[in-house]
Amino acid sequence: MYTKTTTKNAIPWVFQPPHSAFVGAPSNLEKKHSLCVYSSVFDTAPEETLCLSLSELSRDLSEIAGKAEDYSDASSERLREFKQRAPAAVFAKLEGGRKKKDAFRSTSLIAVDVDQKGGSADSNIGISQLLDKVRDVELAAVLYTTFSYQLNQPCFRLLIDLGKDCDWEDHQRSCIWLKRNLLSELFEAGGVDNASWSPVQPMVLPFAYRYQQPHVELVRGRGLWDLFRDELASIKVTKPEKTSKKQKLQIGQRNLNGCAEKLFVKQVGYLHKPLKFARKTAGSTQFWRNNRDSNPGLFCKDNWKMIFDPAKSDRHFLQYSLDDYRDALDHQVTDRSVKEGAIRGWIDSDVPYALFTENCGTGKSEVLVSLSSDSPQKQRYIFTFSTLANRDAFALRANNAVIVKSTSEIIKGVVGEKRAQQVLAFLQQYYAPLEAVEKRQKALPDENAGAAQFVASFLKKEKNKAEVTRSISIALRKCVSKRLISREEQSLISSEIRDSRNSLSKTNHLLMTTRKFEFLVGYSDPNAFNEDVIFTDEHQVGMLTNVDDTRKFEVYGAEWTPENPDGIDRRKLHDLKRCIVTSENVAAHELRYNKIRFVEIAAVQKTADFDTFEVLLVSSTSSQSKGDGKSNRRLIKDAVDRAASTGTIVIGDKLEADYNLVSCKGTNDLREKDTVVLLSMPSAQEIAQTQACTGLSRWEATSLIMSDKANQAVGRNQGYRNKDGLGNPGSGSNRCLLIIPTNRKEFEIDLHYVTPKVVNARHWSAANDGLRTSEDRKKEFYFKDVIDEIVMATQ
Repeated sequence: MYTKTTTKNAIPWVFQPPHSAFVGAPSNLEKKHSLCVYSSVFDTAPEETLCLSLSELSRDLSEIAGKAEDYSDASSERLREFKQRAPAAVFAKLEGGRKKKDAFRSTSLIAVDVDQKGGSADSNIGISQLLDKVRDVELAAVLYTTFSYQLNQPCFRLLIDLGKDCDWEDHQRSCIWLKRNLLSELFEAGGVDNASWSPVQPMVLPFAYRYQQPHVELVRGRGLWDLFRDELASIKVTKPEKTSKKQKLQIGQRNLNGCAEKLFVKQVGYLHKPLKFARKTAGSTQFWRNNRDSNPGLFCKDNWKMIFDPAKSDRHFLQYSLDDYRDALDHQVTDRSVKEGAIRGWIDSDVPYALFTENCGTGKSEVLVSLSSDSPQKQRYIFTFSTLANRDAFALRANNAVIVKSTSEIIKGVVGEKRAQQVLAFLQQYYAPLEAVEKRQKALPDENAGAAQFVASFLKKEKNKAEVTRSISIALRKCVSKRLISREEQSLISSEIRDSRNSLSKTNHLLMTTRKFEFLVGYSDPNAFNEDVIFTDEHQVGMLTNVDDTRKFEVYGAEWTPENPDGIDRRKLHDLKRCIVTSENVAAHELRYNKIRFVEIAAVQKTADFDTFEVLLVSSTSSQSKGDGKSNRRLIKDAVDRAASTGTIVIGDKLEADYNLVSCKGTNDLREKDTVVLLSMPSAQEIAQTQACTGLSRWEATSLIMSDKANQAVGRNQGYRNKDGLGNPGSGSNRCLLIIPTNRKEFEIDLHYVTPKVVNARHWSAANDGLRTSEDRKKEFYFKDVIDEIVMATQ
């Protein structure tokens, strides 16, 4: 059952092992309720029809929950498979078991599907609040948590006893009463799925879970109509009209009404010109192959990113599903105070890690700046950053915080960038085991031959030691003897290092690079930061994983071995109180792979960048040179330079581009610029490293890398960095063109930024009129001239 805890280091309403908890006043729970059970939500005929009392239903649900299958590490394919075969039930009498409105006869239960996303742990404890209300009115009910339940994302179903067999009108009266009274707060906050109000809506049973094992709770009480009969009977409802077969046909073939549906069909028109929209039905969209087709045999379910042609076993791939457009239109801006409240709730809990994942540009750093105002005497925070620039920019706004410089930063400041390279190459051995130093020595570039000689000489003298001494003072004296630095420089460096170390014990919040922090934990006292709360800006794959460098992964037809270059035992980082702040999905995968407990503070949402964001699919963005000596990537870059307007910024790898796909992360300098993002396939080593740190397949790892890079680069000037005067994300004047290679066998990109303007270069100037993009449609693209030039250059 749910156990309310009051200690500082516990989260309210923690799960105990699944079972039925009987609470509330004694009551008669033996009234029978009809339900139809289906082996999957897509089945048209029930597997069995049952009559169960509320206590029997609770018992059976508890038995199912106790055997629920764990999908926490499931691949995307396995998750799709689960959704296809998820068992479900309709809590009503149905003629022939058909899940249709005209087959409905009566129901004595209402199944309310509650799905609250985002928000703080305080504001989103929907289960405890709702059960208190249910007990207050002495209402009989059963609650079970669903597949996606998480601490700050309460997803559950509440089965409410109506107290009698209700026809359609009485069922609707019950729904209206619940909206106005018991469920008013949840309903107004958008936490109740509107499908709940249909008595023939199938509800998935707790056969599986992704984050927390399902839990079932039975509340004793009376039926809704036993308690509020007069009030319910006074509610006026409209009787449902019967629909003839002719009317049904007209309804099925009617044109699209919703904005999301229109945008989805518009995308199909850009990408697959011969296909013609036929009709929108419940859960899918149907298409004709062309104007001559008489049977709309092609279809696409609302959550699919492809249109399936069953007759030809052919798939027409899409960039966005219909649900993506719906999610973008339903986007809700989360107030900063809600996110800050969620973080404070996590700090007071016993959960070691938190994941603050949100769209680029939402102001995650503003939440951290606000937290820095807290008294460090009460709770010290350590803020770590991937770059010095991000650390120093944060320092200008933070309160009660001091910068802790790294040794390399101090040396560069004293002796300069050029001389520091040789000094640092020599000093690296004092921070790692011998084996790691030997790897570094082999990897030293030719221009550091002098530094390599010093390292080799030192290793020769120390070769019998298990570990090189870490005394920086001894190391600096050796640097003086090798004439790498002067005695005055040695004294100045030692003094600044001493000051930096002393700052660790001061009662201030600390700012440092993530690398500096990891080395302090890895090679100093691992318990030094046990009382602190750490906030890490941006996540890099491998930050939490001790990589097995004997394991090999097959990528691009060859075997690759992941690396653990710095020798840090990453397990020392697992027990810290740490919040990872990022917009990328890789952090969640690595946390789950290492079985680290964490809560999610917020969630990434789709943004409606319908007019300002465009996607071009090209055959290749490879950097390998062709017969003319130029690669496809170079040809595309040159075409962009020729055709793009002045001031357009290019983001791409292995080019003389303004930014690459890594250096662009976190920058706000492009929020008023137009950009062209040239996406390329990740290296084999990068894919192998991601697989080793997440447990994902090659396809999943490639998709994850490509998606994170694309969302980071596009997020420099789209979404929350492209607001209109009212603050709506995706509605400003910045423009972005994303260029993607079309290798569907290797990856699938999940973009946070949604647009109907997706076009394939192969169709842009196709010889066949039936395939070629029309001139009118080309004119709808802001980057028309750029696309023209790219297509001409790469044909």
